[in-house]
Amino acid sequence: MTPEQFQHALSHQAQSSTVQVKGAQIHYRRWPKPNAPGILLVHGHAAHARWWDHIAPALNQSFDVSAIDLSGAGDSQHRAVYSSRLFLEEMMAVTADACYQSPVIIAHSFGGTLARIGCFLNPNWARQLILMDSVIPTIKPPSPPMTGAAEQGDPIAACLCNETRRHETISPPAPTTFDPPTHSGAPCAPFFS
Repeated sequence: MTPEQFQHALSHQAQSSTVQVKGAQIHYRRWPKPNAPGILLVHGHAAHARWWDHIAPALNQSFDVSAIDLSGAGDSQHRAVYSSRLFLEEMMAVTADACYQSPVIIAHSFGGTLARIGCFLNPNWARQLILMDSVIPTIKPPSPPMTGAAEQGDPIAACLCNETRRHETISPPAPTTFDPPTHSGAPCAPFFS
């Protein structure tokens, strides 16, 4: 993206909306496109909805786009206590408030972990999940018994507990060299067709 393209993207102003979720006003930014399928953009830890401001206008060519401020971030209210379940309810409330039916969810990092769990627990919520820089647990042999909320049958706590135990670092077998690709000058294909 050139500086001019970046500035052009930022010139597309989003609408500001809120939805009430369990005692907190949850803010989201929206680039509407009537009768188009919906996309929900979910930020990572210590981020906010405006991190998507330069990307949303490009997606808005084909989609109605919303970017959430999870509670405690951006323009959403803070809570005394946070939980994965509350974050999931916030994401689902925004998609309902925007009238999205089976939206595409694009999520970064921590937001990707939340969205992945949300799609697992609510398989009819989204038609597609796109993760960026998010942990995807590997399947391993049975782990030691769970403790706390996971032990008491909380599915979100169980997912997070298993994810924590399954996390591992994978290193390449040997150093590799990388030749960066050169751009042909031809226009790039659209991300979505």
